[in-house]
Amino acid sequence: MRRGLPVVGVVVALTLAACGGGGGGSSGGGGGSCSPSGTTIKVVAQNFAFDKTCYAATAGQACTIDLDNKDSALHNVAIYTDNSATKSLFITPTLSSQEKSFRSKPLPAGTYYFQCDVHTTMNGTFVVK
Repeated sequence: MRRGLPVVGVVVALTLAACGGGGGGSSGGGGGSCSPSGTTIKVVAQNFAFDKTCYAATAGQACTIDLDNKDSALHNVAIYTDNSATKSLFITPTLSSQEKSFRSKPLPAGTYYFQCDVHTTMNGTFVVK
């Protein structure tokens, strides 16, 4: 049983490194050093994984989330205040093998948690700065 612990530690370290430290606001799913670039966020779901573990939006501005599901399985993007996934801030409908755009309301600055509600191992940090 202990042989799996180093692998888990490496996965956690790599996930945190992908987003770096920093961030502020609500408790999210890790660090939060990714930065917004524009008002459109491209999210690709493929092989039961998102293309990034950290996405970012500009505080106080609505943004468009382009969800491109390259899998035949259903996926969505849901943003929550934290990794308990009890209070949602934005949830897309589930999609299968298609790309669709969704408009989110402006969010306050903070570090939040996102996941696919169908496959909760697909998750990461959503930073709003």
